[in-house]
Amino acid sequence: MKELEEKVRDSSLQHELLTSERQFNEELVDILTSLNVIQSLYDEAQDLAMAGSLLPASEQIEQADHALTGFQGMSQVLAVELLKQRSASLKSALTETVEEYWMSLIRINPAEQSITILTSITGKNPTPY
Repeated sequence: MKELEEKVRDSSLQHELLTSERQFNEELVDILTSLNVIQSLYDEAQDLAMAGSLLPASEQIEQADHALTGFQGMSQVLAVELLKQRSASLKSALTETVEEYWMSLIRINPAEQSITILTSITGKNPTPY
């Protein structure tokens, strides 16, 4: 009888362990799936920026950053830190591109004491305002 009780207790402990392990694995899959979605959003933002669609790229970065805030308690996790760095890098590159565009839109000619503001940039020949 005692042997049977030990087997039942052992089986019960194994069941609890396996249930806990399954729950952990399911939570891990959810986290990894979410991180993969965020990575995809940053990839899309980079593609948009490379295509010159700066506003949609900025919106995509903002959406990914918002999703990443759900991982605030996991700031020590390498994947989360890498995604934060990716965000900062994309924002920096986007800011640099926007600043370059602004510099291309404003032309100052000290000799003529004039400022020309262009309405668009097409290739290397921006259109004057």
